[in-house]
Amino acid sequence: MSERHSANRSLRFPAAPATEAIRLSVEGDLLDDRWEKTFLRKARGATGSVRGRSRDRLTALGESFFLETLEPRLRPEGLDQIREARKAGRLIHLESRGCEHVILPLAHHLGADRVTYRRLEFRDGVATGRFLPGFREETLAAATGTRVATLVDPAENGVAFSTLSVRRALIGKNLFIVGVSGFIGKVWLASLMRDLPEIGRLFVLLRRRGARRAADRFEQMIHGSPVFEELAQRRGDEFSDWLERKVEVIEGDVTEPHLGLDLETRRRIESSVDVIANCAGLVDFNPDLRDALAVNVDGALRLLDFSRSCDRAALLHVSTCFVAGKREGRVPEAVFARETPSGQRDFDAAGERAWLYRRIEEVAASAGTAGAPNRVVRTRLIEEALTRSRELGWPNIYTYTKALGEALLVDAPRSEGRDVPVAIVRPSIVESSLEFPIRGWNEGINTSAPLSKLLGTYFRQLPVNQRKRLDVIPVDLVCRGMTLVAAALAERRHENVYQLATSALNPLDLRRAVELTALAHRKHYRERPGWRSKVLARLEAVPVSRERYGRISIPAQLRAVRGLNRLLGKMTAGKPPLARLEYVLVRVKELIDLYEPFLLDNEPVFETNHMEILAASLPESERESFGYDVRSFDWYDYWIHVHIPGLRRWSYPLLEGRPIETRPRRPVKKERRVAAVGAPGEADES
Repeated sequence: MSERHSANRSLRFPAAPATEAIRLSVEGDLLDDRWEKTFLRKARGATGSVRGRSRDRLTALGESFFLETLEPRLRPEGLDQIREARKAGRLIHLESRGCEHVILPLAHHLGADRVTYRRLEFRDGVATGRFLPGFREETLAAATGTRVATLVDPAENGVAFSTLSVRRALIGKNLFIVGVSGFIGKVWLASLMRDLPEIGRLFVLLRRRGARRAADRFEQMIHGSPVFEELAQRRGDEFSDWLERKVEVIEGDVTEPHLGLDLETRRRIESSVDVIANCAGLVDFNPDLRDALAVNVDGALRLLDFSRSCDRAALLHVSTCFVAGKREGRVPEAVFARETPSGQRDFDAAGERAWLYRRIEEVAASAGTAGAPNRVVRTRLIEEALTRSRELGWPNIYTYTKALGEALLVDAPRSEGRDVPVAIVRPSIVESSLEFPIRGWNEGINTSAPLSKLLGTYFRQLPVNQRKRLDVIPVDLVCRGMTLVAAALAERRHENVYQLATSALNPLDLRRAVELTALAHRKHYRERPGWRSKVLARLEAVPVSRERYGRISIPAQLRAVRGLNRLLGKMTAGKPPLARLEYVLVRVKELIDLYEPFLLDNEPVFETNHMEILAASLPESERESFGYDVRSFDWYDYWIHVHIPGLRRWSYPLLEGRPIETRPRRPVKKERRVAAVGAPGEADES
């Protein structure tokens, strides 16, 4: 490769376009001519060849090489030329015979408008060891920031549909939102208030928590959460008064009859609301079955009944793509009301719900006769529900009860009231925001955060199916999708199911996800002092098979430590000396076991045709504000610069029991109008 590279130095650059630009040679004007040999030597490493290195690894190496080695060596006279050109209003065109992995970080650092560079050849994301012939010239101005645009051409495939204006559909419309204190609900509420000031009244249902009223909880969320900071800055001193006019807090509970509302409040909302959005959900993987049914199943049915009693309301229900369970291949945007993931085709969701409630009564009665405490009942119910969910093809109680809720929303018998337009929104794994409300914002601790944190420790081997697609979607894209669906519901031009996912259009396989996570952690530790950071910067988790994991990783280590503890415990007649290590290994094994279905089993690809068509129907003037495109971001940039730093800033402290960074209290009026006290019990978290 060195000979090929040396030969390339004799090649000439392509002719420059006729623009008012200053052209600078990286090797002649900014750096000495030996820098690329140093980079390639580092890239080859111990193997002596770039061949077999992934694109992500070389990109990460190029970024660190620029920051640590090249930036301090930039020639002052070259930087002066760039400054003078900027003052004169000229464009900057950098030319280099070096490879893109270093030249692009340099070009972005200097604010270049165009750049010319050489490219290594890659196959399936892995370097072949050769350079591609010729040079690539790229405009960088359009590459800065995140671009959100439409997904498909409206005329593509002969699909004919009219324009959907979100502003026209939702102007003056009143929304009733449940679950605003959760991750998705909070961001969606903020985005609605920011992007749709012309929307009508926003009723938010919150439950009382102990002695804390719903209004107090809402005010604490508004003035304490960074999610609402941009909105508060835009509104300035008028923010409190504007919020008072726009939002009404309704104290209630989806686990109570009539949502815990009094008759007067219920009638007032029923006559005025246009869209009811259920963002609430109990998102623990394996919660108490009683709580999961109360929120994920019965809560959805109560909101359906409430919608039927309204004059004109439609229902937007947030579920999850993983109601698909262990289905393989393409997963359509459809409700699986009569078929389970295990293949049972005569599934009766209503009968299943009734059977679960009978089992709850039987287990409670049995435990009561034996004098067992409630935690024993809870444990037995979790074990039985988990066994049942896996028997039917769902990996945990969360996806099992969410699937029941979906099926019952579609098949629930109508006792009274009107037919309700219903749209089910299924996000995949909701993670850190691309831009809104803050770049990298995340407060989820039941998604990838625990595993991601584990991969930043001394843990080395993660069992994964390397081909399996890790379907992650940023939370602000989810909220854009929900806004589009709410507009479609208001216009009565909606589909039954919308899947918000990336596996079909912008796939990320688990092999790459593990490597990107490791590279992000290494980048973090390289920038920190101390011997521990130096050690962790050299360690790196790798994807392995289930068999290898069981043979030489955590399970094998746990067996060895337990054996030593038993032996040494007999010799010392006291607490085993490795008891702490055994406890840590047990916790890690439990975590891996919990996520195992999402790491190893099945290979679903979630179709998103309904969402694509909806996004494509936006008028050009609204695409910047409401456009939805999961292909608009690059996984390397997102994972290294947005997602993992966001988890480190916002989610890891929650996992460790530490407070996240705070902000000065923002004044909010105390005299808010609150209607109808309800009993505690609803889970707002989404």
